Amino acid sequence: MPFVGNDSQWPVVVDEFSGIPTLEDVELYNVRRLERLARGEPHVQVVHSRSGVRMPDGCRELIADFDVTHREEQRRFVAGVALVVSSPVLRFMLALLYRLKPAVYPRKPCATIDEARRWACTVLTGTTR
Repeated sequence: MPFVGNDSQWPVVVDEFSGIPTLEDVELYNVRRLERLARGEPHVQVVHSRSGVRMPDGCRELIADFDVTHREEQRRFVAGVALVVSSPVLRFMLALLYRLKPAVYPRKPCATIDEARRWACTVLTGTTR
């Protein structure tokens, strides 16, 4: 399955994509995000794309639409999002993009899932925001 969401370490949640996601995968991802927001509790999301492939345009649009529709809930309950990316060049580009286009929550490109989890814990304890 290309998308797997894992909330077992709440309030740090891990969403993993393997392969090229389909529109159905992204719809499932957005449903999972909405369920988390409905809990009304701060949490940090770690997004890990195991394949490192570029997401198709329609999938990115579904995520962007969700972000616009649920902007206020995300501002209140998403403490941060870490994106695990193996490429140092892509991490650098994401860091620049995040500075140019801030979100309603902190975002951090990370090299490993362990780095992303450590960052998530700092965000949740208030040492970074």
